[in-house]
Formats: sequence, structure tokens, C-alpha cells
Amino acid sequence: MLKSPLFLLMSLVTFNNVYGQLSQYQGFVFDSETKKPIEFASVSVLGKDSSIVAGTVTDENGKFQVKSERGNSSVLRFQFMGYESLDFKPGEKSGNIPAIYLTASVSTLNEITVNGERKTQTIQIDKQVFDTKQFQNAANGTGLDLISRLPSVTVNVEGEILLRGSASFLVLIDGKPTQRTASEALAQLPANVIEKIELITSPSAKYDADGKAGIVNIITKKDQIIGWSFVANGMTGGREPLRYGSDFSANYTGSKASFFVGADYRRFDIEGFRIGEIRTLLKDSLTFLPSKGIRNYKDYQFGIRSGLTYTPTKREVLNVNWYMGEKQTDRKPICIMRNL
Repeated sequence: MLKSPLFLLMSLVTFNNVYGQLSQYQGFVFDSETKKPIEFASVSVLGKDSSIVAGTVTDENGKFQVKSERGNSSVLRFQFMGYESLDFKPGEKSGNIPAIYLTASVSTLNEITVNGERKTQTIQIDKQVFDTKQFQNAANGTGLDLISRLPSVTVNVEGEILLRGSASFLVLIDGKPTQRTASEALAQLPANVIEKIELITSPSAKYDADGKAGIVNIITKKDQIIGWSFVANGMTGGREPLRYGSDFSANYTGSKASFFVGADYRRFDIEGFRIGEIRTLLKDSLTFLPSKGIRNYKDYQFGIRSGLTYTPTKREVLNVNWYMGEKQTDRKPICIMRNL
């Protein structure tokens, strides 16, 4: 019976000794700017070797309470996401510590520049779209120089444009048909004012049926700055055949109205040599005359164009365009003919 009270007394002494070796700290954590309590802030007790010996988190009022072994604790570290960490030395005695204020961390990032480029070629169900930036070697020429570099398009020695081997196609400029032939319309446009070229191989019902082989839609650049702009080009070739030309275009863009005027002149001589046969049918007589010799072409053309666009509202656009031009082609063949 005496052993039990003695054992209980010894246990209480041991418990009090162990409990007396623990340090208890309590306090509050606040935001340094708003002075509001920070919930779920981390409170760690670091030992003398900087290892974590105890830890806790703050409640909704920013209050914390943590215990650690006395003599082994040296620093209280307070941390929370988005705030700078703070270290506090509480000393050896237990009790309340002053209010802790955490400062929001500010990170300054270096400038990041992202450069992107549009695709130079886009293939859709009914058309192919080509960005003229990929044809830098034709930037100082005309639209004829640009289109001759596209797939499915060829330009013969006479300057005639063929789309998939056929000359029966429709030319649109900004979605509007032109009364000029394809070569004349494209030779009139400077290459540096063309933004994209669309090859519509399968025209839908909204387009004119004249384009049996397809449609070529020339999309020009639109001025984004209010005011005047002026573009002029010139080109020259060798002596024989003579090939030279020049053009200019002046544009004015306003908040609701825009105006343009331009002119071009072009000479495009073509050298040739013909080997053929002339057949003459007179009543019942058929005569064959072989012919062989020089067959040169001299081609002149010029044009003047102007237009006005007025946009009273976002849904209403009024376009007025005017064009005048002339083309002359001379041929002076020198042939050697012989009767059979």
C-alpha cells in the first residue's frame, strides 16, 4: 500500500520537471499594410542547428501558440505565401511575444518581348492564301512579278497569265472585279502595296461564273494612319527588247473618307521567232505556204485611276472608282515565204 503513493509522488515530480523544461510562445501575426490578421501563416521553431523542432499555424484571428524544448529553441520563423519571411528571437522565457507584421513580397520581372509572325501560306478548303512578305525578291516590281512566283500560276513569254494552264479565270482586287485583263491589272499595281494574294480554285456561288479555272483575289494594304501617303516605283531593263515602266499612287485616309489617285506606264516588248505554215483555201484549191522569220511584239500601255471611299457608319460603305487607260500592241513580222 505504501508503494502506490510513493510511485504516484515520483511520477508527479518527474512530470513537473519535464513540463518545466518546455517553452511556450504565443502571439498574433498581421499584415504590415492592412493591419489585418493573417490566417494559416506558418510559425516554425528553429533549433540551434537551424533545424525545425516545432511548428504551428495561425488561426482566423492570426493567433498562434507553439511549444518547444527549453534551451533548444533559438528563433521563431514566420512565413506565408506572398509575404517575406521574418525571424524573431524570443529568448529563453515563455510568454507572449510582440505582434508580428509580415510585409508583402514584391518581385520585379525583367521585360519579356515576344515576336510572332503570321504564316506566309494558308491552305483552306476552297483557296490558298499567300502573304507577299515571302517574296522579297519581287518587292520592287509589280503584281505581275508576284503572281508569277505562285504555284499553279505561269506567265508565258507574251505576258499572258495562266492559272492551272488556263487563261479563263477572274481577277478581283479587294473582292471587286476589274475590267482589265489579268496581266494589265497586275502590272498596274506596285508589289509593295499588295498584302495578300488568294488563289480561289473552287469558287463558291457568291462569285461570278466567269472564272472557270478559278479566281485570283488581290488584297491591298489598308492605311492605318490618318493622312497622306505616296508610293512611286520604277523599273528598267535592257535595250532589246525594251522593257521599262513606272507608276505612282497617292492616298489620303481620313476618319470616315479616303481618296486615292494613281497612274502607270509600261512598255513590254517581246522578241520572237516563228516557224509555221500559211494555208489558203480558194474554192477547191488549197495552197500551203511555209513561213519562217522574226515575229516581234511592241507593247505599250498606260492607265490613270482614282477612287473615293466613304464610310458614314460601320455597316455602310460607299465606293466610287474611275479608270481610264489605253493599250497598244504592234507586230512587224519579217518572214521568208516560199511557194511549193
